[in-house]
Amino acid sequence: MSFRLDNFSYKSFRGSEKFLLVGHKLLGRLPGQRVTGWRYQKNLPVQDRSGGKSHPAEVSQSGKWRELVSDTTRHPEEEPSTSSYVDDTLLELRDVHKAFGSQKILRGCSFKIRRGEAVGVIGASGTGKSTTLRLLAGLLTPDAGEVLVKGVPRRGLISDANDANEMLKIGMVFQSAALFDSLTVGENVGFLLYEHTNLPEARIREIVRESLAEVGLKDVEHLYPSQLSGGMQKRVALARAVVRDDSETKMEQVLMYDEPTAGLDPVASTVVEDLIRSLHKKPTSSEKGGISSYIVVTHQHSTITRAVDRIIFLHKGKVAWEGTAEEFETTTEPIVRQFATGSLQGPIVYG
Repeated sequence: MSFRLDNFSYKSFRGSEKFLLVGHKLLGRLPGQRVTGWRYQKNLPVQDRSGGKSHPAEVSQSGKWRELVSDTTRHPEEEPSTSSYVDDTLLELRDVHKAFGSQKILRGCSFKIRRGEAVGVIGASGTGKSTTLRLLAGLLTPDAGEVLVKGVPRRGLISDANDANEMLKIGMVFQSAALFDSLTVGENVGFLLYEHTNLPEARIREIVRESLAEVGLKDVEHLYPSQLSGGMQKRVALARAVVRDDSETKMEQVLMYDEPTAGLDPVASTVVEDLIRSLHKKPTSSEKGGISSYIVVTHQHSTITRAVDRIIFLHKGKVAWEGTAEEFETTTEPIVRQFATGSLQGPIVYG
């Protein structure tokens, strides 16, 4: 008799953050997307249309990402077609404001998540870090500003009909793992497949085993969450976030981690941090799909140094600083140094 989760239907869980992130698939075609940026090669010559002569472009560098700046002036009708360029931006917050009642959380927050990035979002408590994840995932809507998925504005929530919701797969790992206590590990990891695919039960069990093996777990499918350690629960949540129906067209995926190492001892934290890195499967031109980018909200210094490449620092609802993990260690920016050292003196004030 095949196993079905009839008591956990979409209707009964509509509005539940747990279910929306686990059970909703952002899969589909790529409708005509609006190109908002360009990829380029360093030192690529720029054609001077006024004189027909090529010369090197000037390159402005900031961290790991660079913008191409031409030293020639073009008229609008002379602009090259954007169809020859590729935009690497997968997700973007653009001047986003969000409040809960009278409490203003985000006050004009803007940043981008590009293809291939491992991004850390840090800052003091209450600055809107987790709120940005929920906005990017489509669990919340902004009060003002826009959330864009591959250049297409998302209208409404993840569950609403919208082109933006069919361009990218998004998975999320919650701070508390958010496993269903009454389901086994295997049922938790395979929840999406049981509810939203017609795959045979035997194939689902096989996919579940493969996903658990990716996070270093074996022969635990029959156990319940209460029988697992905190670190093992985190790994089950990771396996659930990356499980996919292999019979469907592969799509790029962005994973979001909300305090993935909270409550873990240093060794267990290192295991989870290394797993986050190992699950990052950058897609190539010949391989479609994979976890091309991920975002980590964290306070933990080891997670910042081990698991991310670029850091976004939020303060008072805005981006106060951006840079690489290496720059985080060396910058003299007062707010970053205060956060890194735990000093009571600086821009971050409690009480």
